Amino acid sequence: MSLWAYLCATEEVVVEQTTTFVRSRRKRIDDDLPLGLRFGRTVSFSSIFKLLLLGDFPDLKLDIPDGVLFVRWIGQIEDNGFTIYRFYLSDNPTDRQPRLILQIVTNPEDEIVDGEVTLWMVREGDPSQFPRTDDDTRLWIDLRDGESGLIGYPVFDDWKLNNLRYLRVDEFADDKRHNVQITLPDGSGEYTDFVCSPKRLSEIVYRDPYGDDTVTLVQDCMIYQRRSSKYDGVPEAGIPRDARVELALLTYNYNDQGGGWVDIRKGIDLQEGDITVI
Repeated sequence: MSLWAYLCATEEVVVEQTTTFVRSRRKRIDDDLPLGLRFGRTVSFSSIFKLLLLGDFPDLKLDIPDGVLFVRWIGQIEDNGFTIYRFYLSDNPTDRQPRLILQIVTNPEDEIVDGEVTLWMVREGDPSQFPRTDDDTRLWIDLRDGESGLIGYPVFDDWKLNNLRYLRVDEFADDKRHNVQITLPDGSGEYTDFVCSPKRLSEIVYRDPYGDDTVTLVQDCMIYQRRSSKYDGVPEAGIPRDARVELALLTYNYNDQGGGWVDIRKGIDLQEGDITVI
C-alpha cells in the first residue's frame, strides 16, 4: 500500500448538504493559507525554473507536468510553532492519486520561512516498500533497541541512480544515537559520523474544504540532499549561496493496523516567483 492508496482507501465522509446558503456560511479550513492556495485553485510552475532545474540536475528523476495542477488535498503539520502545509497536486481534477506535493513552511507569525518552499514527488517507478518483519522494518527505521535503519543514517545512497549519494540535513538530526564509519563514494577512505533517530511528525490530510473528511498520518522521516554535479571539486566559498540542491525525503508511514510502509520522495526547493496560483 502506498501513501496515495492509503489515503484513497480510507473511507471518505459524505456530508449531507441542505442548502447552498447554509453551506456557504460554514467556515472553510483553507482560508488564508500561503500563496492563497486552497481547494479549487490551480498551480503552475515557471518554464524558466524547469529549464534551469534540468540544467543543474540533468539526472533528476522528477517529472514536473506542463500546464496547470489542481489542489486535491491539503495536509497540515504542527512542529514547534511552525506549520508545514502540504498541497497535494494533480494535473487531473478528479485524480485520486496525486503524486506531486507542494510543501510550504510558515513561522509562528504565519510568514513563509525563507528557503522552505519545496516540490516533492514520488518518483515514477518507485513502489512503496512493504516491511513485513522486524528485520525488514529495521532496514528503514530505528526500533529503539540500539539498531538503526536508513531513515536517520548519515547518508542515503540511491541504488536506482548508481548509488548517487545524498547527505543528511543535520538540522533535523537532534537525537544522536551512535557513531558509524562512512566509506567515501569513491572508496578512497572513511570518516566518522553519527546515526540519529527519525523525526516524528503527525499530518492531518484534509480531503474537503470544510474539514469533514480527514486522514491522520503518523510518520518517521529524515531529509537528505545533494548539490548539482557541476559543483564537484568547487571549494565551498565558490558555490553560490542560492545554489539549488536536490532533496530526498525518506518516510516510514504508520497505518492503523500496527504496520506501515516506506515512501521515497525526491524534491527541489523553489522560489515564490517560480509558482503561479490561479
